[in-house]
Amino acid sequence: MAMLTAASPAAFPAPPASRAEALQALAGPDAAARAEAVAWLANRGTMADAPLLHQRLRDESSLVRGYAEQGLWLLWGRSGDAAIDREMARGTELMQAGELAEAIAVFSGVIRARPDFAEGWNRRATAHFLAGELPRSLADCAEVLRRNPQHFGALSGLGQVHAQLQDYQEALGWFRRALAVNPNMLGVEFQIKQIEGMLKGKPPGQRKTQYRATPAATVPSRLEVRAATAKATAIAGSAGPATEGAAWPAGISTSMAVSAASTAIGT
Repeated sequence: MAMLTAASPAAFPAPPASRAEALQALAGPDAAARAEAVAWLANRGTMADAPLLHQRLRDESSLVRGYAEQGLWLLWGRSGDAAIDREMARGTELMQAGELAEAIAVFSGVIRARPDFAEGWNRRATAHFLAGELPRSLADCAEVLRRNPQHFGALSGLGQVHAQLQDYQEALGWFRRALAVNPNMLGVEFQIKQIEGMLKGKPPGQRKTQYRATPAATVPSRLEVRAATAKATAIAGSAGPATEGAAWPAGISTSMAVSAASTAIGT
């Protein structure tokens, strides 16, 4: 169950009542208030607010950093169109059920309807990867980055795909780029160290051999699919707002469910 558990309700400040209050709290000295501000922006904001959450990926508080990471997923996963969000949820259900061809078809429909929506491409990249269609996954990740260059899920996903293709130098480059955007990705750090250790001392001609993926470095065991609708978040075991402008339920301070919109093949 993917929940971010914080302090007791009494230990948390009241959530911001407005955008102005959220921005003020975000720049303030209190970590709990900053976390509530991140929640406010993630729940009610738009892609224009993403840079504010990216800044909090380097917050001194690990709580705020975690909220910022999941808040970005929430922003990315919210299309602003209820019909598109329902299709994203349906594709996510199919993908989790292993019905990958059907999931790919649904995400392709989302892309045709909203080619500007980066997360549609990212979900399809994930489905292509799980289906073993690695060149198509690479192409979709590239489309994500054209629309959202700071999408650390797609950056790390490119590392995953290149690692599966045994192009480890290329994989390292993408993993390092992902970590430069989001330094909190412990799984990516592990994969970097794993590949660096494997390549150490090997001449270039031997750098596509003797790699054995560990469970922490394989996508199916690391895949965490969370959609931006209530139906899919129930499947994922978390709770999040179903549509843009909806509010998280009471208790957000103790069980913040900003992870309600993430799908990544490498986070």
